[in-house]
Amino acid sequence: SSCTACPAGQYADNRASTSCIMCGRCRFADDKGTESCAYVPPGAETNANHTAYSVCPTGYYSNSTCSCMECPKNYYSDTEESVECTPCASGYHTEGTGSSICVLKDSDDSVNDDCSGPLCGVTENTPLNTAAATSVVGAAGLLLLCGISWG
Repeated sequence: SSCTACPAGQYADNRASTSCIMCGRCRFADDKGTESCAYVPPGAETNANHTAYSVCPTGYYSNSTCSCMECPKNYYSDTEESVECTPCASGYHTEGTGSSICVLKDSDDSVNDDCSGPLCGVTENTPLNTAAATSVVGAAGLLLLCGISWG
């Protein structure tokens, strides 16, 4: 009798097998004639026929599900092959799901409450009052800024 190699995405667990078995969840076989399927690495997903895997792009993650999912709102992933998303720092948010960065909030939430002085409450969208700025210039000519986030 002649043997036929199982196609990629399937395997035969022994040489006497008469049928091929599809690679299971989180597994793939990128070559024909394999005796087992390899595990998909963390931060990646298999294709539909289990013949290959691809790493998750930025803004996505994959844990034990073996499929890339968008980071939820206010979470981000700035690297490929992430297994989790990172929450945005206080005062920052994402503009939606699947983000690779967090941006400064446009609301009053981004103001530093512990600030004191003429520049308190200034955010990246607040016009800078040059009269107030010159009033905090020190003797050494350094502008001392408090509570300003420039992005």
